[in-house]
Amino acid sequence: MSPPTTAQDTDKRCAACLFRLQHEVQSLKEDTSFSGDFEPKDVKDYEHCVDIELLERSSKRGCHMCTHIKTTLVDHYGEGQVDDINWERGGFFVGPTMEPWDAFMLADDDSRDGEEFHGKGEAAQDQTVLHPFLGRFSHPSGDTSSAKALGRFQGWLSRCLEEHTHCGGSDEKPMPHRVVEILDYETAQVRLVDTRGTHGKYACLSHRWCPETMPASLTTRRRLVFEDQIPESSLYPLLREAIAVAGQAGMRFIWIDCLCIIQDDPHDWAVEASTMASIYDNAFLTIASTGCESGSGLFAKDTPYDATEIPVTPEASMCIRPVLNHPLWRTKHRAIEISIDETAYPLVNRGWVYQERALSKRTIHFTRTELVWGCVQDTWCECRSTYPLRPDQRADPSTRTAAIVPSHHPQDAAETSWDKIVARYTQMDLSFAEDRLPALGAMARRYAKYHSLNYVAGLWRETLARDLSSWRLNRHGGTVVRPRPRPLPAPTWSWASVAGHVALDSDAEAEAPGEFLDIVGHEVEPVDGGDVYGRLRVARLAVVGPVVIGVLAEAPPHATGGPGPGNSLAPEAPNQGFMRVGDEVLTFRADYDFTAPGPDRLETGMEVGFLLCHRWRCAHGLVLRCVDGEREGAVYERIGTTGQLMYNEHFGIRTPDVPWCLERAERIRITLV
Repeated sequence: MSPPTTAQDTDKRCAACLFRLQHEVQSLKEDTSFSGDFEPKDVKDYEHCVDIELLERSSKRGCHMCTHIKTTLVDHYGEGQVDDINWERGGFFVGPTMEPWDAFMLADDDSRDGEEFHGKGEAAQDQTVLHPFLGRFSHPSGDTSSAKALGRFQGWLSRCLEEHTHCGGSDEKPMPHRVVEILDYETAQVRLVDTRGTHGKYACLSHRWCPETMPASLTTRRRLVFEDQIPESSLYPLLREAIAVAGQAGMRFIWIDCLCIIQDDPHDWAVEASTMASIYDNAFLTIASTGCESGSGLFAKDTPYDATEIPVTPEASMCIRPVLNHPLWRTKHRAIEISIDETAYPLVNRGWVYQERALSKRTIHFTRTELVWGCVQDTWCECRSTYPLRPDQRADPSTRTAAIVPSHHPQDAAETSWDKIVARYTQMDLSFAEDRLPALGAMARRYAKYHSLNYVAGLWRETLARDLSSWRLNRHGGTVVRPRPRPLPAPTWSWASVAGHVALDSDAEAEAPGEFLDIVGHEVEPVDGGDVYGRLRVARLAVVGPVVIGVLAEAPPHATGGPGPGNSLAPEAPNQGFMRVGDEVLTFRADYDFTAPGPDRLETGMEVGFLLCHRWRCAHGLVLRCVDGEREGAVYERIGTTGQLMYNEHFGIRTPDVPWCLERAERIRITLV
């Protein structure tokens, strides 16, 4: 047997860890594929899979990097629990669960974010000498109130102002009607000032209301007191710390909803809600309490953090750690999908915050682990593992947010249709049901502007005939079927009347969307001081279409067969209903739990109507109940949408087709409320 060969660190790389081999380390046959200057053609898409057996052999032959990696993984998972690791840009995945890990060269505090990924090009060429995939990242500060953390924030803000043409500069913008003036941020001396009609720079606070909020809020009686000086009792820790951050950023003014909107004045509330789009759009900076569940404070301190640091050269070290959770932002681990953890990011599950994030030009997020910066053009964090945006993913300056306007990127466009916006928004929580429309009003206003559409209680006048029957309560993902909220936050024909996650399908595959339905008029009247994007006093539609009259029925006996596997008329949920028309029984899905006590409870034998709207494989439409009048000209509320199954004791289960409906329908004019 020939003696083992050795490799110079300028000639070969380790086939397992991809670092350069040291002079004294023996070569393995697998090393021959990797020269010292190895660099994949496309770092972004390149992956390198290493089984654990190779990692162990490399460790035994003397590669100290492989030894450190193996030891760390064994300590984390246990002996024999790791099959392989899969290197890719910025780290690796660990099989068989494919858990992502960060792997990076430790950056000094002066190195810039956005240059953490290397490969061909100018960025971080010095790092390709050490490793073809690993960039310069950092450890979070562990204290988001520290000088180190806030210094990074100041650096991000300065860089955004200097380099980002799409984020807006420091020009003065129209001010909100009222703001909090910061007289001394260190002692939290502040007062309420009226700034309507003026221009300036101000910050906004995006926060979750907590038990401390309402007692501290602006009211009619407190207004004069607040204009003199907001008392310390109204500045619970989260508000004080947000004011301090704004002051340290050089801001003289900050807008905080609970301190700037008169909470016991419905007219003032409606007026301010109608200006929400401009308030966040014109803000110089938004401070987001993303990791805060209560009012106890904005900052996070002594955050537990686990990482292994491995010396590579006297001047450089590699660190490996399980990936820090960044579900709200793009990370270098492009393939992973991490669900939003409500305990880690309680703010982002709030309905009002959805549009606040979309409308803000630049935001500093205070999470439980670190600071995260987000602006129109980029995202940065303390650990530096967020993924820099490509030019085609950056928002156009005239549109600012891809969550509102069409995107040139196909995937983004698919994710930002109104259907998707409603689906995301309705998964979030609201403290008050009547906020269902106002909390999305600013986004709707912007969407209407850029798409040239007319807004009608959460839907669009131009597509109403289609949209009326295209939304439904989404029972997937554990959605709880709840009673209908009263008083109604929106008309029953709008998704905003439903308490729960809504799926709004555009029915692009329908043979003729809305072909049987004519919208002959609509009336939408906002509350005093508001507009059509907020709370509504009246919202009704006049429609003409074919209506089939029937009665509510029990599930038919023995109706568990059908033309396909799993077809059954057996009740599946509290919103599964049945409508009898002559000898046939149709299924429908209600928008709410109609078995709950109250005015919306449905009883067997009640008369209901089936309003045919369109066809797609079978007849589709709305299930209605009359609340005033009879037939022609009567007033109806929506109960739900028809299903795709119908039962006849002679023919079994089949689908309701259009001819069947038209034979039994009368085309009449009705009003939907």
